[in-house]
Amino acid sequence: MADTFNRIGKEAKVAGVRFAYHNHGYGLQPMEGVIPVEYLLANTDPDLVFFEMDLYWTLACGADPIDYLRKYPGRYRLMHVKDMQGRRRFSGDGGNSTQWIELFPYMVSAGDGSLDLKAVIEQGRKSGVEHFFVEQDNVANPEVALKRSIDHLTRL
Repeated sequence: MADTFNRIGKEAKVAGVRFAYHNHGYGLQPMEGVIPVEYLLANTDPDLVFFEMDLYWTLACGADPIDYLRKYPGRYRLMHVKDMQGRRRFSGDGGNSTQWIELFPYMVSAGDGSLDLKAVIEQGRKSGVEHFFVEQDNVANPEVALKRSIDHLTRL
């Protein structure tokens, strides 16, 4: 996939756009002794392939978003800002949608969960994140949830 990502990234650059990979649950647990996302980070061209960190799914795998941002400065340019009620982990390796769906009820508006969003966003800025997107899957009232998230993030 690293070779494919580099090829797509090169084609995207020629077309005047950028190519980015967004993580979900899979890819942050070791497979045959290698963490796939780390393999992609090490084997893709930083000028061609960018990464978008999804905070919720990174936490659900047991990974530390701040550690990844520090370890790979300049690689994460985008971030999905989400918060989690408590600390939840996938029931397996995060490799199928059933495991994602069972964690949806713990996704809360930014500031209503357990994640230190201020520290993550500060590190994101230091590490080169250019765009932060508030995202909350399967929310009953999107207007209220978005307002709560924006109000909290604005206070940071």
